Amino acid sequence: DQIGTKMNQDQDPNGVYVIQEFSDTAKRGEGFVYGILPDPAEKWTPELKLVYVTKVNDEWLLGSGLYWPED
Repeated sequence: DQIGTKMNQDQDPNGVYVIQEFSDTAKRGEGFVYGILPDPAEKWTPELKLVYVTKVNDEWLLGSGLYWPED
């Protein structure tokens, strides 16, 4: 249901613009971003996630991350 929607103005529960942080970090080259994002493995419950992003070219970035366990 989010295909084609712009998500760069969406905030996580802490007020962080996580998608915008992905973009800003990739524009600088690469780096890590933390944010609270819905975890599909946990019924879309918002969970802390650590994501590594890197710039592919001027149009694309690549990110991969993992949800941080609370235990």
